[in-house]
Order: sequence, then structure tokens, then C-alpha cells
Amino acid sequence: MKADMIVKGIIFNKGLKKILLVQRSSCDPIGAGTWENVGGKVEYGEQTDDALKREIREETGITELQIKSLAYTSLEYNKEPCLFIVYFCETQTEAVNLSREHQNFVWADKEDCIGMLPKAIIDDFNKNNIFEYLWDNMN
Repeated sequence: MKADMIVKGIIFNKGLKKILLVQRSSCDPIGAGTWENVGGKVEYGEQTDDALKREIREETGITELQIKSLAYTSLEYNKEPCLFIVYFCETQTEAVNLSREHQNFVWADKEDCIGMLPKAIIDDFNKNNIFEYLWDNMN
């Protein structure tokens, strides 16, 4: 079985005490208009942390970033299986310069995340105690 490897970053801004969410473009064939964390496919030969930094830079323009730790991994089965590797990241940057892949962004607190993110992401966050970690350990 072949699975795509996807990296995602839960980007926490310590000054704002919020995480960055981005909204997929309305013309995206997968999940148009849905909210998510920044990330994308790992390219052949690329290390996961390098892929994450590249994706964050390409999608948001954020270059001042610390990858703190692994948040969780998840294997999802759609048409093809995908292995998600999700990291906690921290930035002081507030300005976001979106790529064409996304149409909007927001710095979100826990309530915003619960209201905006798809159920599958919230389920992963709850299963892996993401909210507790963020607001207890990253502040």
C-alpha cells in the first residue's frame, strides 16, 4: 500500500495566544472553503521538518518559525491513504501573505477552532489533547 505523507503545522502565536487557521480556496477541488492548519505533501527526498517549513513559507509567507514538537500522527483513508504528521510550531509573526491555495486566514482561539475546523480535525485535536497542550504549555 502506498500512502501520501502530509505535514501540517499547528502554528501558535504566543503574543496573540491563538493559532493560525487558513481557508481553502473556493475553487479547490478538495475541501473548497474549508478551514485547516497549514501544510501539504512531503516531496521525494525531503525531511518532514523541511517540508513543513517550505509549506508554511509558500502558503503564508511566514519564515520566522520554530518547530516545537510532534503533536500527533494520523492515517486517513479517502480514495488513497494519507499519513498526516502534525507538528506544534511557534511564531511571533502576525502578518500572513496567503498563496492562491487559500482565500482567508484567522488567528483563532479554542472556541473559534471548534466552530471553524472540520469535525475530523477537532476529533484528532480532542483525541490528542491539543487544546490543553496549547493553552497550558505554549503560553
